[in-house]
Amino acid sequence: MNKKVQKTLVPGVFFFAVALFFWFLTPEQVPTRETSAFTAQTFPRISLVLVIVCSIGLIISGTMQILRDRKNYEKKDDNASASTMQPRDIIRVLSVLALLIFCAVIGSIAGLLLAGIIVSVGMLLIFAVKKKHHYVIVIATVIVSYFLFKFLFGLNLP
Repeated sequence: MNKKVQKTLVPGVFFFAVALFFWFLTPEQVPTRETSAFTAQTFPRISLVLVIVCSIGLIISGTMQILRDRKNYEKKDDNASASTMQPRDIIRVLSVLALLIFCAVIGSIAGLLLAGIIVSVGMLLIFAVKKKHHYVIVIATVIVSYFLFKFLFGLNLP
């Protein structure tokens, strides 16, 4: 049994589902009694809106790609539009999920900064990025973002 998976839709649908999950989880994870326009939930919600908008863009782009491939398939009678999911793709998805669970545990023990660095570097390792300056850029971005939110915006991060 050989099932075909449209790889062009998977990232958009995945990130849309994850963003919606975190959208509904935010009030429980970031409790606030503030009544002003900017609360502790403001920045997570802004980030999630950006992820939702971008994932909708990915879904539209993937749908357009499928329609283009289907039109080419009908013209050429070629079966190149759908590709099978390779075992390495499944291993990568499982590795990413394991990394996220591990970082959630580490984050509750050691804090957000360490968990952010681990998840960022872990993603680069899972997708076999070989350029060392990518690792430096990602680690610097996590550190700068952490201290930016902590000191400039005054958010008390774990």
